[in-house]
Amino acid sequence: MSGTWRDRAREQVGAEVEARFQELLRDEPLTSDELETAMRVNRLTAMQAVEPDAKLDEEITIRLISEQIRTGLLMPGTADPILRNLQKAISASADEDIQLGIVGISSGSTVLHVCPVYLHGQTGDEPEPDDDQDDDLPGIPVAVPAAESSLDAAMHQLLELFDAAQNDEPLYAEPEMLEAFEGLVRTLDKSAIDVDFGWHAGTGTVRTGRLTAEGRQYAQRRMQPQIKRSLRTMRGYVSELSAPSGKGRIRLRTSTAGRSGPKIDITTDELIGLGLAFGEWVAVEVTVEERIDPLSRRSTTEYTYHALIERRR
Repeated sequence: MSGTWRDRAREQVGAEVEARFQELLRDEPLTSDELETAMRVNRLTAMQAVEPDAKLDEEITIRLISEQIRTGLLMPGTADPILRNLQKAISASADEDIQLGIVGISSGSTVLHVCPVYLHGQTGDEPEPDDDQDDDLPGIPVAVPAAESSLDAAMHQLLELFDAAQNDEPLYAEPEMLEAFEGLVRTLDKSAIDVDFGWHAGTGTVRTGRLTAEGRQYAQRRMQPQIKRSLRTMRGYVSELSAPSGKGRIRLRTSTAGRSGPKIDITTDELIGLGLAFGEWVAVEVTVEERIDPLSRRSTTEYTYHALIERRR
């Protein structure tokens, strides 16, 4: 068989793949993601018919959309925080540190082309050793997309969050992923940037997602903690009196040998005015402020001094 490997692949499997592709189109119209996936899978099948280890590149495309960018102006530093938060989000989902690097920027509309960056030795795609290269040199970061990687699952989860935010649906993910997603949303909202994300997996799968102003606003509303305030009486022996950074603090212990309770914030003027002493028993009224995270990531409770009810010297 003569010709390039593409010619040989086309002769071997091209007709069969094309027939199957046309059959799919007749049975049911494909979405744009399904159509591009079918095309990439067909390409991968043809490549592997000649080279079994052949694989497609992994790539993330990020189309940036804003009034400023429409004029053709992309300010320095605009892409950096977006990539930084994207990297943080997918690393949180994959539970490993994933580095990203820009491999191209499309002209016309502003589209960033991003690939995962691996160190030599992290994949099976190491180049042939160079006799002139020092073996003690550290690994050099290179874009070596893998056919299957943890990035695939992470990108699918991120795009599911995009879809949920865009369609006003509940946001489900691990706390670390949600926190990173929130950072990405806030970064985009700060510059009023809409994005179209595309994920092109090494296996041929294509998945896209969009996040507009409506989706960003919904996500931020869902992530906004609820604040509840109430008054509570706390009693005990004074175990701590301090004023770190100019702010007063009191801690009470329910018994002389018991553990200290939560810190109670108080102004330095109030702290001085009370004239409390260590070991003194007091009953104070405090304002309890509970910040309840609607996504069940974490909640915090703060106590602030309100009034002295009783003291026993």
